[in-house]
Amino acid sequence: LKILDNIFSKRFNFEETEDRQTFIKLNCAFYDIRRDIEKSGFLDVPTEAHAKDIEIVTELLKDIEKENKNFESKVDELEKKFKKDKELFYIVQSNHLYELVNNLNNLKEKINTPVEFLSQKLALIELIARAQPELMENLEAYINSNDEKLEFLDQQFKTTLEKFGSNSGPENLILLQELEIVEFLNTIVEQLKYHTNRLELTYQNNLTKIDKKWADTIYRDELKPAKYLELFEKEKSAKIEIIQKNYLSLSNVKDRLKRIVDEVSFTSLDDGSENVVSILSEFDSIVDQIYGKYGEKFLEYTTKKSIKLNKTFTQNFNKFAENHLEVNDTDYEIKNKNTIDPLRLMFACQDARPFRRQWKLAESLSQQGYDFVATNADLFHSDIDRIFLGRSGDRRFGIHNILSRYETIQMHHKSSIYAKKMINGKEVSKEKKRKYLRKKYLGRSMLDVTESKKKAVILQKLIESYDCPKQTIMP
Repeated sequence: LKILDNIFSKRFNFEETEDRQTFIKLNCAFYDIRRDIEKSGFLDVPTEAHAKDIEIVTELLKDIEKENKNFESKVDELEKKFKKDKELFYIVQSNHLYELVNNLNNLKEKINTPVEFLSQKLALIELIARAQPELMENLEAYINSNDEKLEFLDQQFKTTLEKFGSNSGPENLILLQELEIVEFLNTIVEQLKYHTNRLELTYQNNLTKIDKKWADTIYRDELKPAKYLELFEKEKSAKIEIIQKNYLSLSNVKDRLKRIVDEVSFTSLDDGSENVVSILSEFDSIVDQIYGKYGEKFLEYTTKKSIKLNKTFTQNFNKFAENHLEVNDTDYEIKNKNTIDPLRLMFACQDARPFRRQWKLAESLSQQGYDFVATNADLFHSDIDRIFLGRSGDRRFGIHNILSRYETIQMHHKSSIYAKKMINGKEVSKEKKRKYLRKKYLGRSMLDVTESKKKAVILQKLIESYDCPKQTIMP
């Protein structure tokens, strides 16, 4: 706000395009700040309704949190089910080799780690012994469902794993512990390495086929896995977005309400009052410039310039129509391009394009004025200073019939409202037309450019019909 105030305090020359653009950008920035201040709630006065609203919003937030927790639980359940269903499919299709290879891969790193000391050997024996019951179960299932021609290799692996069993007592494990490290490596570890790599290679050779079968399987609701996952993720993302959006919106409302309700009047504690004073002081300073000197000058420039340009455009168009158009009462028709002398065609295009620019500038200036009053309409209040012997408090004209800057801006604002009604085809009383639309207020420029737009459209059609960019190129 302080930065905006400092810039607004500088002089603006609205004849300069750069100054007009700067003024408009500053207005837009101030508009955004006003919206943020309004949303923050620190200007609101606490009422009983605010306290009740906090209770309602708090309960709604709890409902959303509960709903989100249930949603996350359901998503987790579905994701685990999908993973489990896929694993089961791969187990069946690989004849139980999938689970065996997965469990062996958990040991692979340790099996391939060099063993140099007794403690390393003992730790490896313990690791494999703890995994042995599940490995034996996996291997038995694989052997029973597999028609491997070299089944004796699986039986060899089974024999090696049995040495790590402890169901019948600790004797087998004690024997392994008593082996010399070199003998343990050569007779046991090398066997484990070989069979682990052999079974993994067998699984990898079949994996492509299994992947293709899984991809072509109808998983659920007549959907294949990939499509099911795509729709699942899409629906999950959509619901997460809705939940987060609603939660954020209600959280912002709750924060705003708390700022209103938590305000403590006349306290010795630092409650941020100085910040409020600073903000509102800068705010009022900017308002005084928008709803005052520069606001009036900006509207005066855009309105008068637009009316003047539009008047010039209308005069130029009338002359243009006499020379280059078929005129029937108030109707205008574009002459056939093929019946016009090439030189006359060039002359028509040379005039049509700058005249069109005139109307566009007049229309843009009027639009700038309207944007200004529309953006700042919330600032145009009735608590304004009036000129001595100008207009009285009951809105009647005084002796000198003079308006203050604030009243002039209000007249522009009201003028634009009535002009917009007429443009939209609504009725406006004669009194309102006389008071707001006959003088050089913004509404008149809006009506003027709207009326002359029909003539600008004729020029646009002529430019397109005659292909004017080509007609003005010298041979």
